[in-house]
Amino acid sequence: MKVNYKRVFRDVCNGFSECWLGDKKVYIKHFSIFDQVDLEDVYEYYYDKAKARGLPTEEENLKLLIEEGEWSEEADADIKKEEELLESLIAQKSALVLKSKIDKKREEINNQRDVVNKKIMTKKGLLGSTCEKFADDRVNDLYITKSFYLDTELSQKLYSDEEFNELGNKDLVILIQSYNKIMDASSEENVKRLALEDFFFPYLSLTESPKDFFGRACCEMTNSQIQLILYTKVFKNIFDHHENIPEAIRKDPDALIDYANSNEKIKDVVAKEKEDGAAMTMMGATKEDIEQIKKESGGRVVSLRDEAKKKGGVLSMEDMMKLSGA
Repeated sequence: MKVNYKRVFRDVCNGFSECWLGDKKVYIKHFSIFDQVDLEDVYEYYYDKAKARGLPTEEENLKLLIEEGEWSEEADADIKKEEELLESLIAQKSALVLKSKIDKKREEINNQRDVVNKKIMTKKGLLGSTCEKFADDRVNDLYITKSFYLDTELSQKLYSDEEFNELGNKDLVILIQSYNKIMDASSEENVKRLALEDFFFPYLSLTESPKDFFGRACCEMTNSQIQLILYTKVFKNIFDHHENIPEAIRKDPDALIDYANSNEKIKDVVAKEKEDGAAMTMMGATKEDIEQIKKESGGRVVSLRDEAKKKGGVLSMEDMMKLSGA
C-alpha cells in the first residue's frame, strides 16, 4: 500500500493519528518512553498475578514439551545457532567495504532473519498458555484502551476499562485491525523513509534543537518524534559529508546508511594506500564498486579481475607485487 508521507509527518508532529470507526472520528495516541514504562509495569503485575494463580511459565511449559517429545533441547540449540548466525552476518556486513558485497550481505541478513523468526514463532505456538502470554495479552489490551481518544487533546478515552471489557469479539477485532493499519503508517521504517522525502529536505537543517522542531523537551516526545529527529540527523550528516550519492539509493534509508559506511571505509583504505604509494586494488570489485571508489578516492583504482584478464586470466606473484607498489 502506498504511504502518504506528508500525512505521516503530520501525525508524527501531532503525536497522534486520525482514524474513523464507522461514522465516528477518533484519535490514536503515539506512545512515549513513559507509556512504555507503564506497560512494563502492567506486564509485571499480570505476570505475577498469573503465576500466583498457578499458570505455568514458558520455562515450565518448555520442560513439559521436551518431556513429551513435542520439543527438544536440540531444537532450542538450533534456534540459538540461527540467532548467532544472524548476529555474525550483521557483524560481517559492518566490516565490508564494497557496495556490491554489502548489498549481497544485506539480502543474506534479511533471509536469515526470516529463518529465525519462523523458528521462534513455531516454538511460541507450541508453548500454549503461559504467564508470559497472559501478561502480553493484558498489555495488548491496555495498548488499545490507552490509544483511542475522542479529542485531539487526548484527554477523553474512547472506552473506559469497563466498556472495553464488555466489547464483543467482532468489535474488538475491528478495533485492533484499525489500530494496526493506522500505526503501521507511523512505523519506524516509514519514519526513516519520511526523513528522505523531497518535501522534508528543508527540515534537515532544523533538527539541531529538537525543542525548536517539536516545541517540547526530548523527554516529552513520542517514540516516533525521537526516531524522526535521530534519522534526520543521520541523513543530514550523510548528505553533508558524501558527494556523488547514487540517485537510486537517495530514498532508501538502509542502502544509504550502508553506502555512507562503505565510503568511510574506502577513505580509510585510500589513505593507507597513499601512504604506501601504491595503486588501490580491490578483489571482486564490480564496475559499480570501481566507480564509487574512484569518486571517493579521486585516484587510480585497479581491478584485480581486469588485470588478470590482461594476463590471460592469471596474475603472478610478481604482477601482484607491482600492482601493490612493492
